Amino acid sequence: MDNLTTPLTPLVHRRGAARLRTGLPARLIDVRTSLDVRLEDLSHSGARIATRSSVTLRPGETVVLEWAGVQQLGEIVWADGDHAGILFDEPVDNDTLLDTRHLQDRAQRVGMEQFFDRKDAQEWVCGRYS
Repeated sequence: MDNLTTPLTPLVHRRGAARLRTGLPARLIDVRTSLDVRLEDLSHSGARIATRSSVTLRPGETVVLEWAGVQQLGEIVWADGDHAGILFDEPVDNDTLLDTRHLQDRAQRVGMEQFFDRKDAQEWVCGRYS
């Protein structure tokens, strides 16, 4: 470990962990609104999202990111146009990362839109669609 970074030093605007690239739909919730977003990448410590919304995301805002039944509390640490980075308050566990990877793999095999249309229909039929 170098003398510039210790385990207690937060990494701002730097990736502190390997990222899982995704394109999964997600939801970003803050005190003002709830937005449909795309989860572009995910790690134990945070995520990068993309949105088509006109809502401006601001660094320092506390948010909840939801995807695939998971909710993670975090803070917007950077925002640039329609992209933003979130630093999670608590790390994402390995099982959640693996589940997200398997979901991403299945969605890519079938085709992202077709996969989620079918999944949404199944959720609705089972009474779990919100």
